[in-house]
Amino acid sequence: MDEPHVPLSGILQQRLDPLTGQSEWVVVASEEGAEDGGLGASGVYSEALAYTTYLDMLNDTARNRAYNLAIQKAVKGAHHVLDIGAGTGLLSMMAWRAICDHPKTMDAEGESSNPVRITCSNSSVGTIITACESYLPMVRLAHKLLQANKVGSGVRLIHKRSDEMEVGTDMPCRADLLISEILDSQLLGEGLIPTLRHAHEHLLTQDVRSVPAKATIYAQIVECNYLWRCYDSTGVEEQLADGLSIRSYSLSHAAGSAHAMHVDPLTSQMELLSAPFKVFTFDFSKMPDEQGQSVHFIEIVQDGQAHGIVSWWVLQLDEEGSIFYSTAPTWIKTAQMSPRWCEHWRQFVFTLPGNGIQVSAGETVRVTSIHDAVSVHYMVVGNAHIDEEAATSSMKSASSPPMYDRVGALGDQSWHSIIRAAVDKALLGRVAPLCLVLDDSLLMTMASASANSAAHVVAMTPGLSINCQSFEHGTKAKSGTIRVLKKKPALLVLKDLDGRKVDVLMAEPYYAACVGMLPWRLLRFWLRFWVSRYERTQLTPLLADNFTIIPFQGRLCGVAVFMPDLWHSRCCLGSVEGFDHSLVNRTLGACGLLPPPLEGPLLPYAVWQCGQYKELTDAFTLMTFSFLNPIETVEGSTQAPVLRGGVCHGVVVWIDWVFDPLGDIVLSTRPAGANLPSYVKQGVKLLSYPVNVEAAPTQDKIEQKKGDMVATTRVPNCVEVSSSFDSATGEISVDTSFGFLES
Repeated sequence: MDEPHVPLSGILQQRLDPLTGQSEWVVVASEEGAEDGGLGASGVYSEALAYTTYLDMLNDTARNRAYNLAIQKAVKGAHHVLDIGAGTGLLSMMAWRAICDHPKTMDAEGESSNPVRITCSNSSVGTIITACESYLPMVRLAHKLLQANKVGSGVRLIHKRSDEMEVGTDMPCRADLLISEILDSQLLGEGLIPTLRHAHEHLLTQDVRSVPAKATIYAQIVECNYLWRCYDSTGVEEQLADGLSIRSYSLSHAAGSAHAMHVDPLTSQMELLSAPFKVFTFDFSKMPDEQGQSVHFIEIVQDGQAHGIVSWWVLQLDEEGSIFYSTAPTWIKTAQMSPRWCEHWRQFVFTLPGNGIQVSAGETVRVTSIHDAVSVHYMVVGNAHIDEEAATSSMKSASSPPMYDRVGALGDQSWHSIIRAAVDKALLGRVAPLCLVLDDSLLMTMASASANSAAHVVAMTPGLSINCQSFEHGTKAKSGTIRVLKKKPALLVLKDLDGRKVDVLMAEPYYAACVGMLPWRLLRFWLRFWVSRYERTQLTPLLADNFTIIPFQGRLCGVAVFMPDLWHSRCCLGSVEGFDHSLVNRTLGACGLLPPPLEGPLLPYAVWQCGQYKELTDAFTLMTFSFLNPIETVEGSTQAPVLRGGVCHGVVVWIDWVFDPLGDIVLSTRPAGANLPSYVKQGVKLLSYPVNVEAAPTQDKIEQKKGDMVATTRVPNCVEVSSSFDSATGEISVDTSFGFLES
């Protein structure tokens, strides 16, 4: 097998700088000769692959098993197998093994009964396996795995997109068996249709067979107040008491958009207004249409407000229809269900424009489903009048990236109230104050103008394309002036501020570029846009003598947690359907089952979306950042008694933003709890090995044990956590150990 050419010095990889939030190119160390997949000697992970869902996908045993069984059936009689989007090469290796003279057998549990490394060769059989992968880091990993599993020349790996492949150059002939896994939660978002169209036209035979064979999208009409609040900014704001509005910035474009999410946590807040119905079926052995439309007349089963549509898909992996995989929510009881929570495939939610439509039991609504090359959209029309032209327009514009978490936060009365209280307190007693908003917080900007009609507010909005007109109708009451200034804080001079000094330096904080990142990336407002330089320091000459800053402090907080689903999805890989994948563990950010002293990375997750979750301790504070001071390295530690016994899988951390010196006004970003949505992500540090813990003894139990002289088993009853913040890099580290509170 030819090895793809890669410069030995490293690989260029695009990433977001943690200090600035700006995109930059970095060199990822070459993996040449490195058995650990490219992890540096420092033990620090490259974010390039650790933040992806590759590891979760390879830990999905139901997916792996279904593909393996289907490939074993499909390769019989195949002459040329083409694997599109090869990833680690797992599907190609499955095909290679199935073609070998001595195919492996499976035991009753679906595990390989043969050794991991299989030494047979299919060179004498005459079947060709060609695999293509466009992402260079994955090509390198796949090449190493093919070598480690002694596949030899059985698989030819090509570093190209499939639409760059040519018969006669990259492959000797057209393929008569296609294997692929280029599916996202919506099914089409990774380019399934254009990929299949090109492959059928240029790379596949007319009688080609495929694994998967077919995929069917299903949908169900639902009522869910949470979905409405996260998408319909205009409708939600009309119910808020403070009169602040962000609709002028068109965040309402999120209505009519689609978003991948686990809907099971919303079950208690969701009403199912219809039975599930089929939307589209795609046959992978035939060239799909680039666009399609279907119309269904769906009976409503109970009264309600149709806020959106939940959709999922079912794969039929074999031609006979005996091997399936489904991404359905758990309320769909079927044998096709995946038996475990997974991150890489979720359900897809499409929200209807505005507040949706009111429907009644027994009513029939018309659902029009439209797909283009990469997405599916819906329009629901009931008996009540609806502007179909507007509804159709919303379908066409739904490809805009939704800001559903942000819209949800801005439509939350509590969130509004905290920001407004912070601004009111900061501006109290000030005459015509000059407020400088460093981040992308439209809410902070408008709250400042609304709180003081003489205020002069300068909004820097580094991540938003807006102008002063965006704020014209943001408040109902008379407000101060707002000016948008597109300039880096480090370059500001008094002339930019009309010769005035800043009275209030403020941030929510919120940066559009940091959405989905670790929570301390929002410390960017404390950091200047250049490494080792800081906004607070650079802005000092521009600050008034009696200036104030909000937030006043940031507290890094945490809690010890039971999170078995997430932990299992981030476990080290060993044998994946009989193929050794241990080489990729550190590169893909594995956490569970890492050999000591290695530790997994801190990863950003919306905890409420991560399956089973239980907090084992009270929340604790690890570090405090004082924003009145220049940025500095900070360290902290704590010992938290266990309140609820169980299995500890790690620690969840977040930042509480303290807006006043007395600590009375706090905006917390902690997880709300199991099945309770939150609008931001937390940081998760998973343990290499789960630890059984028991509740720490109360004073009553201590006295009883002293009197009875009862011997106790040494099970940890407290969690010891230490952390540090590196001011040079903006990185935070968290270390966890366990101890005993003596009785």
